[in-house]
Amino acid sequence: MVTKNMYLNRLIKLSGHLSQSKIQNRLLRHKHYRVNSSMASIECFSSALEDLPVLFKQWEYNADGNPRLNSYEGLNTLTAVAIFFKLDFDSLSHLFVPDFQEPMIYGGKTLPDDAKLNDLAHNIYEYVSVMNNEEEVKEKQKVKIKKLKNKQYEKGDHSNILHKMRA
Repeated sequence: MVTKNMYLNRLIKLSGHLSQSKIQNRLLRHKHYRVNSSMASIECFSSALEDLPVLFKQWEYNADGNPRLNSYEGLNTLTAVAIFFKLDFDSLSHLFVPDFQEPMIYGGKTLPDDAKLNDLAHNIYEYVSVMNNEEEVKEKQKVKIKKLKNKQYEKGDHSNILHKMRA
C-alpha cells in the first residue's frame, strides 16, 4: 500500500520492517519514558523503535544507544516518534503503548505486554488503512464540494459569491 501522505508511508515502511520473517516473532521489549520534566513515565514497545536509525536517515543513535530524531536531540524517543510520524497522543498510544489500543477507532487489536513485533506490524498496517481511507473520503468530499460550487456558478447562481463580496 502506498499513500499520498508522507507520514503514513513512513509507518508503512516501519510496519514492513517489523513484519520481516527474521524478527517478526521477537517479543516486544518495553521501556519507560519520562513525560515532560515530571516524575511520570509512559511505557512503550521500545524494541519496535530500535531500528528507526537503520530505516530513516532522519534518525540516529545517541550516546546511550537510544534512537533519537536528528533535529530534536533533546526529546525522548517516544516524543520524537510522535513528531516524526505526526501522531497525536491517542494514535501514538494505540500504536506503541501496551494495552492502550482502540481497535474500534484505529483498527487492529489490543496488544498485551507479551505481544510480538508481527502483532504490532499488523496494527500499524491496520492504522494506516483506516487513516488512508479517512484521507480519501475527505479528498472526495472536497472534490464534490468544489464541483457543486462550480455548478452553482455555471447556472448563474452568484448569490453566494455576491454575499461574500459584500462582506
